[in-house]
Amino acid sequence: MTMDTLADFFIPEVRKQGEDLFNKDVISMSSASDTQAQAYVKASGAPRVSFVAEDIASSSIQADCTCPAAKKGRLCKHIWATLLKLEAIDSDLLAWKSLIEKAAAKPESAASLAAKARQAEYKQQLKEENKARNKKIRRDKKQAISAVTSVYPDEVEVALSYFSVNGFELSRPLQVEALGTARKILARVFHPDKGGTHEEIIMLNKNHDVIAAYLSS
Repeated sequence: MTMDTLADFFIPEVRKQGEDLFNKDVISMSSASDTQAQAYVKASGAPRVSFVAEDIASSSIQADCTCPAAKKGRLCKHIWATLLKLEAIDSDLLAWKSLIEKAAAKPESAASLAAKARQAEYKQQLKEENKARNKKIRRDKKQAISAVTSVYPDEVEVALSYFSVNGFELSRPLQVEALGTARKILARVFHPDKGGTHEEIIMLNKNHDVIAAYLSS
């Protein structure tokens, strides 16, 4: 009855994904008692799942996971898969439980906040430099005697413009080493784990791949 009740807190899609993980036997329990449990998932990123209850008679349990979905406050597939694992081993932790809540996010450390501040400062610096650079580019174009014909296909020119706007004026002819260096440095800024966003890292990879595909053709 406990699992039927707790299932209501998960959307069907998440339950299905969690069941698939459980059936693949990728949930490894590192500890389990009547008031807490910890596990990790043998999957991409090795998500870590944890459960805490005030006492064995408590009707509620708090759950947390290190995956991106859980960090956004959701009860994820890893949490459901681990609940199924606890049920399979007949854990006392699930006794009398009728409510499951996502554990509150822990306050960010001073080091994490400082790192994010440095990222924001660097992004602002890039923005100001790009603004000045673009202003110069527009001025130079107006002063040009004749239009310059693009050397590369339009999609490559767009990708080159992306790197230029983000502080990397790739030399012509293009060099694989220079492209790789630009991507590596920008990844430190735009990757979600470094303070960036999922959309920013996707855009970086997309423009890198366009130029890389052209160079390898």
